[in-house]
Order: sequence, then structure tokens, then C-alpha cells
Amino acid sequence: MMKRQLPKFRISKWIMLSFAVLLNSFIIVYSCIDEAITASWNTTFTHFFTNIINDLTHKEVVTTPLEDIELSFSSVETEKYNYISGYKVEEVPLGSAKQIECSFSPIDATDKAITYSANPKESVVLNQSGSVLSVVGMKAGKCIISATSNDGNLESSIEIEIVEAVAPAAFDISLNNKIIPLGTTQTINIDIDGGVLGHNEVINFRYYDTRKLTYSSTNKGVATVDNYGVIYPKSIGSTTISVSNGTITKTIDVSTTSGSTPTPYSSLSISGSNVCYANDMILGQNSKTKYRYPLIPKDGDVELDPEGFIWKSSNELLVKVDKHGVMRGFRKSSSQDETAIITAISKLTGQEVTYSVVVKNQLPTQMYFWFVINEKEIWNHKEHTFFVGDHIVVYFAYSPNTQTKDVVATSENESIVSISNEGSSITLHMLSEGVSLIRMTSVINPELTVEMQCTVMKPGAINDENVSTLGVTIRKSLGHAAVFMAAQIFTYLTFFMFFYDKKWWFYSSISVGEGLFLCGLSELIQYFVPSRSGSFLDVLIDFAGVAVGAALTFLGIYLVKKIIEKRKQKENNK
Repeated sequence: MMKRQLPKFRISKWIMLSFAVLLNSFIIVYSCIDEAITASWNTTFTHFFTNIINDLTHKEVVTTPLEDIELSFSSVETEKYNYISGYKVEEVPLGSAKQIECSFSPIDATDKAITYSANPKESVVLNQSGSVLSVVGMKAGKCIISATSNDGNLESSIEIEIVEAVAPAAFDISLNNKIIPLGTTQTINIDIDGGVLGHNEVINFRYYDTRKLTYSSTNKGVATVDNYGVIYPKSIGSTTISVSNGTITKTIDVSTTSGSTPTPYSSLSISGSNVCYANDMILGQNSKTKYRYPLIPKDGDVELDPEGFIWKSSNELLVKVDKHGVMRGFRKSSSQDETAIITAISKLTGQEVTYSVVVKNQLPTQMYFWFVINEKEIWNHKEHTFFVGDHIVVYFAYSPNTQTKDVVATSENESIVSISNEGSSITLHMLSEGVSLIRMTSVINPELTVEMQCTVMKPGAINDENVSTLGVTIRKSLGHAAVFMAAQIFTYLTFFMFFYDKKWWFYSSISVGEGLFLCGLSELIQYFVPSRSGSFLDVLIDFAGVAVGAALTFLGIYLVKKIIEKRKQKENNK
């Protein structure tokens, strides 16, 4: 009986080995590459397949023209914006903010970009974010707020009136100590909405002014009370202190005891920062320590208790000082530095000392941007894919935050992407296919610029909702499963040709084992690459490609063997 001669695969096995080594090496090298480069490759593949799919499923862009716009005060019925006790809806207290919003007809109009303006413009500071506007009152008087559509054909206006802050409509009073020794003082605390502060502070500063309350004592021979709410004992006895807003009067009984006359200070001064920044008082709501400037009264070198003084600012709209002597920048409309004079009055001796402070604009050092796609915020994407007909509103954030948030943006190619500058936001209009670089610059700090490259594609079945899903699918299928499947096919054929005389399970197990090792090794390498990370899920996806590649190769070899055996059997039968 003649012994069956085994195939030698003299040349083929070395060819298969070369391809196997090449593909397996590519996988290892790919695992070491920076994520920015691999993401760029993935974007290229995504655009390639998107173009093919959208060419086959092309959709014409349907536009709905804007017919009318109308301004109104915000529908948010909270005290934060428009429904404050003591004010009419159209009134804005000095230093306070009121929200205005724009409604569009029809609601599904394609282009809803608008630009706000004020007349007179020096009366307010406008902070626009999309179609919502925050109006900050800076100068008493009436002001017209107008909104203009992107094409300039539609306009709507609303009148506001900037007014001085009123006395609180509802309040309570209290004293830390109702028994006051001669030679000392006590300051009445005013309680508005649960916030107990001294009279010299503007409580709920956006809306009310406690300095407009009036004070009186029923027995001035026992104690007097000044316009700052400070009670001064004169002799031993009892009296009733009254605080009134003109409609409501609150009273509190006090008594005085023996004590000594205070000694006047010999050399009164203030130490602290001579500079603060506009908007610090607002920013400090979320950051209580970063933007606080404590002022310390001194008698010579001896530090005194700041709460023993009444603190006044020559311009309460520009800078404020609370009862703790903490100075904060408030509102500012000009780009120039401004100066305020801070006065500290001793509650014991009545002595005064002044302090000069320069108020500057807060300049941001970092700038961020984001836009919303399918109710998901996308932050700081340097490159993004959009589609013809998209209108994308881009918002901005700064660190540190600033009162002036306006941005000016330009498009490298206006025929591809045009821009509507809308104060602190912009709207990108995708007009035609192509690539355009968008450059966005802070108005208050022109050196601060961010960029985004917009790739605009033909609309079709792939759009903003599913382009990211397509990208993930391509990355996982081509970047993972398909590459590992191809590598496994050549690896399996290599082991098959080198170990043809062995059982099928021998070269199959070696080949699949090598594939599994490669899956784990590639993800382990990515774990140590700074811009990338390893994933057990990716190991499973990679191994799925290995398994499919091994199964397909095994099946192919099996079928080829069967075909050859049948041919040989036919030849033998002849």
C-alpha cells in the first residue's frame, strides 16, 4: 500500500507566515499609537461610510421660514428673576438681573438666531445665551430691549425700567443682646427670607435695600438708634426700638446697664487689598473663599474687630463691604478701572476712616465651549461633524467666570458655515458640504481664543443622531473585530501549513491561543499609553474577531479537503 504524501507548502507557508507577522505586528504597533491619531483615522473611515450611505439615502434640506418673534419676561415664576415682592414685572432693581425670553412663530422655524440690543445701551449690561437674555440694571430710567432676527427682517421690543432697590416688604428684627452696658453698642439684625444680616449690608442684595428702613427710640434719654441700626446707650433704663418700612413696623425692647465711656482710637486705619474685581460678589455665591477681600481696621498696629464698625461704599453698585468687613466687587459696565471709597465708622467712638479701592474687570484665563446634540452636552470638541441644514447654538464658559461673556466668532469659509454672533453664544449655520475652521474669541480678553473644525456633510440616513453610533460601530468592527479576524485567518493558515501532519485540534488550539494572547496584550499596552485605556469589553470584541476568523478558516480548510478527497475518489474509481 502506497503511503499518502503530505503537502509540503514550501512557498505558501512562508507567505502566510509573513502576512501573519505583519498583521500581528500592526496590532501591537496600533495599540501604542496616541488616541488623537487613532481617532483621526476613525473619523476618516466614519466620513467615508457616511458619504456612501448618505449618497444612497440623500434627503433634501427642508427649511421653515421664521414669521414672527415676540419678547416677554421670563415665564419662570420665581423670585430669582421677575416676580419679586415690591416691584412691577417690568421693573429691574439697580444691580439686579431680569430674564427676558423670545418666542418664535412658527415654533419649528429653522433659523431661530436673534441678536439683542438696548437703548440706551449704557443703562444695562446684556448677557445673551441663545434666545434667553439676562438684563442687568446699571442706571436708573427706562430702557428699550430689542431682538432682531438673523436676516434682520423681524424685530420685537419690550420696555423695562431700572429702579432703585426698595425697602424690604417683609422682615423681622433681632438683637444679639437686649441688655446693653453703657459705653458699648448693639446693632439690629434684619431678617429677610431667613437671612440674618446687619443693617449696613444690602440683604438679598439683588432686590432690597435695608438702608431705606427707618429707626426710632421711644426714650432717647435711655438709648438712641442711628440710621445704620446701631443702638447707643445714654443712661440706665429701658426703651423700645422701632424699625419701619413705612407700612410695617417691628419693635424690640432693650434695657441698659452701667458701664464705662469708650476711649477714642489714637491712630485708626484700614489694611487689606486695594484691588477687587467686578462680579466677585456674584461668583462668590458658589466660591465663598476665592473672591473675598477682608478689610481689617487697626488702631496703630492693633487689629480691631471688623464687626465693631459700620462699612460704607461710595458706590454700592460697584463694590460692597459686608458687616464682617469683607469687600466684594459687584457690577461694572465699563472696560476702564473704576475707584470706590470705603468708609469704616466705629460703632463705639463714631470715628471714621477711609480706604480707596480700584475695581477691575475680571479677566478669564481659560475659555470653554459646548453645544447640545440630542439633549447631550458636547464639550470642547476640536473637530465635529455636522450636516447641511443644521443650526447649532454654541455656548461658552470661563475660568474664572466673568460678568461680560460676549464672544466674537469667525468662519474660515462662510459659504460652508456662516455665524450669527449672539452675545455670549453663537449660532453656526451649516450651508454646504466642506470643512471650515471656526475661531471663537472672548471680547473681554481678546487673547483668549478657542477653535473648532466643522466638517459639513450631505444629509441622509446618517445624521447628528446616529453619526457617533456609526463611528463607534466602525471603530469596534473595523478597528477591533475585523483586524483581529484578518490576523487570525493568516495565523491559523500558518500553523495549519507548518503542522499539517498534526490533528486539527492541535494547530487550532495554538492559533486561537495566540489570538487570545494578542487580544489581552494589545489592551494591556493601551492601559499604559497616556491618552488611551484598556477595556475588558474590547478584549471580548477582539476575541470575537479571532473566533470568527478561526472558524471561517477551519471551515474553509475542511471544505477544500472534502473537495480534494472527492476529486481523488472520482479519479480512483475511473
